[in-house]
Amino acid sequence: MKTAILSQKNGRSKIAKTTNKKGQRMAYITKEDVADIRFKLKLAYPEIKFSVRREDSRILRVTIVSSEYDFLKNYSHPNMDVYFRRNGEIGYFEPEHAKLIDGIYRLCNEKNYNNSQPEIDYYQVGYYFYLHIGRYDKPYVITTPKKKKK
Repeated sequence: MKTAILSQKNGRSKIAKTTNKKGQRMAYITKEDVADIRFKLKLAYPEIKFSVRREDSRILRVTIVSSEYDFLKNYSHPNMDVYFRRNGEIGYFEPEHAKLIDGIYRLCNEKNYNNSQPEIDYYQVGYYFYLHIGRYDKPYVITTPKKKKK
């Protein structure tokens, strides 16, 4: 199993397992990458409140907690898991919302890659990404737009 040194602090190395026993690269995302994505989301979309989490060092989970946009206009539940990229459809959303969702998706996957070959049951990604609108325990909240200062 190959490893990579991620950082050194106080003479101690932080080591990550990056390949499995067959030498295939495993999904992995660092805390620094998550912090970078969180920062970029805040800059690009200041009107949207996000929750950006790393799970099991291989999953990036981004939740849109609140914003002024009614993403769930055509949806009957208080939250939604957005898996539109698997089949390439974002028809659930209004055109302006689809552009926002697509922009968020692209920003969160700038450093990601997908070399998967599902026809032979081989999956290789940089990290797994999930985008949610609201959570099961915290529904999505529509806020009033803030007035711009002159």
